[in-house]
Amino acid sequence: CYEDAVNAYDDLIEQYPAEFHWAYIANLEATFTPLFKLVLDNRDALLGNGDQRVASLMMWHFVEEIEHRSSGLMLYRHLRADPWYRVKHIKSTFKHVGDLSAMIAKTFDEVVPFEERGASAEELMSIKLLIGEFQYRGPGGARRRAKHDGGTPTLFNAVQTRELAAMVWRLLLSQAPYHDPADQPLPSSADAWMREYDRGTDMKTYFGRPPGASEA
Repeated sequence: CYEDAVNAYDDLIEQYPAEFHWAYIANLEATFTPLFKLVLDNRDALLGNGDQRVASLMMWHFVEEIEHRSSGLMLYRHLRADPWYRVKHIKSTFKHVGDLSAMIAKTFDEVVPFEERGASAEELMSIKLLIGEFQYRGPGGARRRAKHDGGTPTLFNAVQTRELAAMVWRLLLSQAPYHDPADQPLPSSADAWMREYDRGTDMKTYFGRPPGASEA
């Protein structure tokens, strides 16, 4: 799976000029702040019951992405001043990201037994998951969910609708020609993580449940 992912990027490098790759990373990194802010703002519900070896790793990843949220755009602007060239390649950027994510998820479903992963990786990585979140909210949403899956909670069930809507709106704004991730609202938990790191806390066990611990 790893080799296939590396090959996918090697192929991309061969297919496009350097300018495309500057735009690619600027477009992609611009989405991380609104997406990861949602997760970090709802970390207890989304990550709190997870194995701390995984939950702590994800917390680290989300915080470091927010920390260098403007790096891709700064590089792009330094190398190419035209903001519209970046916008021109939004579709190509996210088609590649989507195809790659689908490939990785498909491999996980094929290789990892279902009883060990507990869900379909392909379904979890699909944009349909986010679309479904809005289908089950608002008037008649509970009835539609009960009819579709017996009322099973969705992935973002604990997240308020206004927060989901704000994330989607900011994702759209992140692709505007003069958008700058440096100006985006940030999760307070990112600063808290940094303070704990500076204090010497073992960040490998910072969040989540110890392996084998049962839910309260």
